[in-house]
Amino acid sequence: MLRNMLLLAALLSCAGLGFLRAGEDARRLAQLLMLNRTARMLTQEIAAARTPLPEAFLRAAGRVEEPFASWLTAMAGELDAYDRQSFASVFRDKTGQYLAGTQLTAQDLREWEEAGVMLGYPDIQVQTGALTLYLSENERTIAALREELPRRRKLFRSLGILGGVFLVILFW
Repeated sequence: MLRNMLLLAALLSCAGLGFLRAGEDARRLAQLLMLNRTARMLTQEIAAARTPLPEAFLRAAGRVEEPFASWLTAMAGELDAYDRQSFASVFRDKTGQYLAGTQLTAQDLREWEEAGVMLGYPDIQVQTGALTLYLSENERTIAALREELPRRRKLFRSLGILGGVFLVILFW
């Protein structure tokens, strides 16, 4: 009886891990969409409203979810305090501090940092150009992820279940 319960627990655990891994891709897609939304809001604030960066970050923070809202608020606070640190280092530090625990890959964060560093330039065209370039790259990533998401979800769920079945057969 105990053996059967342990085998059932192993089966359910493996299946749960497969479902958990399948959900990580969906969370990454949602976070990429949030970065896309953030970049669009910043572009609008900078280009159309000519809003200073600290205020643009604060306005965007009120319209996004965590951890992006905290990250934008921290960026605004750092920019207001201005302690002679370069914008690029502040952007990289805060991005690493607030967005490192997300489902975003290192490549996703690197692309965001590359675009964000350009926000430190005083020229509005450079700022909006960097965000526009990021948006086009991000949209390609989102499209590719949306296309492969159903296959990956099915794959990870199946692997989790099959791994559990394999353990049950192995220890039966």
